[in-house]
Amino acid sequence: MIKLVSRALSLLLCLIFCASLLSCAKEPPETVDMIPFSELGNPAKEAFPDNGIARCPWDMIVYKSRLYLGGGDYDKNAGPVPVFSYDTRKDAWHTADALPEEEINRFLLLDDTLFTVGVDPKEEWSFGNYYTLEDGVWVKKRTLPDAIHNFDLLSHNGMLFASLGVQAGKYPVVCSKDGGESFTEVVFEKDGTPLDTTAYQIVRVHDFICFDGTLYALFTYGDGKLSHDLYRYDAERGVFLFDNAWGEKLKRINMNNMQITSKDSEGDTLYLATGRLYATTDMQTLTDMTPEGVQLVCDLYRDGSCLYLLCAAKTTDGDGKFKTSVYMLWEGEQPFFTELFNLVYDVPALSLAVDGDDFYIGMGNTTKENDKNGTVLYVKYD
Repeated sequence: MIKLVSRALSLLLCLIFCASLLSCAKEPPETVDMIPFSELGNPAKEAFPDNGIARCPWDMIVYKSRLYLGGGDYDKNAGPVPVFSYDTRKDAWHTADALPEEEINRFLLLDDTLFTVGVDPKEEWSFGNYYTLEDGVWVKKRTLPDAIHNFDLLSHNGMLFASLGVQAGKYPVVCSKDGGESFTEVVFEKDGTPLDTTAYQIVRVHDFICFDGTLYALFTYGDGKLSHDLYRYDAERGVFLFDNAWGEKLKRINMNNMQITSKDSEGDTLYLATGRLYATTDMQTLTDMTPEGVQLVCDLYRDGSCLYLLCAAKTTDGDGKFKTSVYMLWEGEQPFFTELFNLVYDVPALSLAVDGDDFYIGMGNTTKENDKNGTVLYVKYD
């Protein structure tokens, strides 16, 4: 029995040590150039056989030993869209029933439940949708009033917030205090007055940001030229208050149908991926931190204490291929992203999911048809 306990303890210590190699090393690891990879599959190929961008895995997440993929195209109305998943234990792809949406582009883990948003429902606009994964089945929640689009969800202080695209005269955020069964509109105020949205053709909040305990909403509005303002939630009054204008601070590369592809914070810094990489510590000043040589910042992904960055760039030899690079945030007096590995493939990277030393990279060219659109690559990094 003593030997068994000793062996078990040794194994546990070994696992802890191996899992913490990156965080405990005194120097950042050297970049692995042209790391070996394999094609895990292209599950959307049959659903979207025209090689178009509807195959593209706009977002990915690993949840309970399964990799989930988005897809579709709400600009071209490509729905309904199946949700594909890969069982990492059984090495097998699965296809869930198609959701009545034109696109699936965001997975969210809220209070240990996996959600996806109803970004463009194939239904009328009296209510909008979001979905929860329950016992392996995606369950539609059609409880978002007046929602043409649902772009984001956030659990905050016991309430569920949904960011919407709505018609003129409405406010683009609703809040639920009963677990998502019903929602009420949240008022936006500027200069002490409720905002009048009746003059705007576009009234949308694409993104919530929770930073330093405060909830923010990035409000997009206008008729023709669009403005992008940051609003801060006043918990005492239950309203969003104008904070500052982000329109000229946050540049976006048109790689998907999202304003901010992904966001995460580490310490006192918030990071935003929009095709570029931005950082802020005060929600006022946004600093471009895009790594040198990178043409496209594709995604951010957190796995435990590690924050990873996915980037792409055309190769320099003119062969029409693309270099994919994965970086990790390295903490220190001045945190920075250091490149872990890179590879070359026919189309650019779009999305990333990480589970320990298993890296999954969703690929797709969002500007033209390609047989490789929708392919998922697998890298073992150890």
